[in-house]
Amino acid sequence: MLAAGLGLLGIGGAAGLAGASSAPSLAASKPIGVIDPPNTDHPKSDPLVPEQKPDPGASKPGADQPSADHPPPDQSHTGQPQQQDPGPTNAGPSNPDPAQPTGTDHQPPAQPGGTDQPPPVHVPVAPTLALASDTGVSAQDHITSSGSVNVSGLEAGATIEISLDGGKTWTPHGGDAQLPEALFGADGAKHLQVRQVDAQGHEGAVADLSFQLDRTAPDAPHWAMPAGKPALGAADVVAVQGIEDGALLAYRIDGREWAPLDSHQLPATVFNSDGAHALALRQTDLAGNVGQAAEIPVAVDLTPPRISPDAIAIGTEYPGNWRNASRSTNADFSLDYRVNGGEWKSPGSLDLSQEGHYRLEVRDTDAAGNQSTLARELTIDNTPPAKLSLELTNDNGSSRTDKISGDLNLKVVGLEPGATWTFSNGISHIANVGSGDSIPMSALGLDPSGGQQLSRVGVEQRDEAGNLGPHTVVDFIYDPSLGTGVFHV
Repeated sequence: MLAAGLGLLGIGGAAGLAGASSAPSLAASKPIGVIDPPNTDHPKSDPLVPEQKPDPGASKPGADQPSADHPPPDQSHTGQPQQQDPGPTNAGPSNPDPAQPTGTDHQPPAQPGGTDQPPPVHVPVAPTLALASDTGVSAQDHITSSGSVNVSGLEAGATIEISLDGGKTWTPHGGDAQLPEALFGADGAKHLQVRQVDAQGHEGAVADLSFQLDRTAPDAPHWAMPAGKPALGAADVVAVQGIEDGALLAYRIDGREWAPLDSHQLPATVFNSDGAHALALRQTDLAGNVGQAAEIPVAVDLTPPRISPDAIAIGTEYPGNWRNASRSTNADFSLDYRVNGGEWKSPGSLDLSQEGHYRLEVRDTDAAGNQSTLARELTIDNTPPAKLSLELTNDNGSSRTDKISGDLNLKVVGLEPGATWTFSNGISHIANVGSGDSIPMSALGLDPSGGQQLSRVGVEQRDEAGNLGPHTVVDFIYDPSLGTGVFHV
């Protein structure tokens, strides 16, 4: 069979075998950049054959290398000898040097992990959770009467899962952007966890939200009138009780607008007028729940009692002491006194027996507790004034001491400042109120046409404290023959 095959090849087959044996082997080709030493076995040029010029269209050395599939063209039919490539060839020795790199050794290094590593898994970020409405006193305290929760930051096509038991169980909840209040059940502390699952089923990070759900309205506040008082007075303060911690208190009077009450005490002065009023109180808790209003009727008396100026007076019936002439126009009151800024006492306990200057204050308190005060400066004087004396203003008799004169106009000597005095004559014995410091002769009841006449004159004074001085009696003799005349002192 082999001989037959060779016979069939003929000359052309021999040429083909020769060409095949001289063709470079692909398996022995060297890597680019490795250059063989010059081939000294190239045949020398035949001087009988002209030298072939390079064909511009021919392939450059190393550009088109022959292979088993593409053998070099058969040049036996052209009559031209086959040109040897002076450049490096891919042909190599049958036993390559182990130190020389081969085409297989020149492959790029493999990447870490190899090409069989799966791509990284995408983990969705945690969504953003917020109360739809944080009601109540503060919008950031997470105490609310509305339990709806907004969910944002979801990827396209993602769904969410929720947990209300600290992550023990998770419940799918679609792609809702808001979780309804009904999910959270009864009032109390809530801890919500939410994660998103993207379209490929990857679970994301967990978002947490804790809040206090309170939908129960607070009780109505209450208060009571001060014990033993029929009405609120100007100084009274209503102490409101039953207020929850942190709750806001509001009040309303006679159906007007609600007004805030920063403290839990309501001064009676907010009513502005005496009489019957309707007071309403209500509270709003931290979650914003408004409680029921408490309606309470209130009697108000803001007007202080009026004290008469005569409440502190010096009376002539009680010389040197003090008395109550008129305490107050109110019938239901207690009247207290104090002396020189001391303690308030009842009238019967005061001691003003010592003479001297005093500052007396009187205080009146009505049934509602409203008070009025009145003060007065006074001097206690228990000492009677001195005895008065009488002198002739014009003693025209023969002696200055015999009290005989034709002019019985008299001068009163020894009057105290502010004192009053009286006099009487021996005829009528009627006390006459004196004026100034003189007694005219006409007031003595004398007869100018008669002879000598006796005139007995009595005089006394009463000081500002009401103390009455000693009574003084002086006898004078009227002698018309000595002439008359009035001399003013």
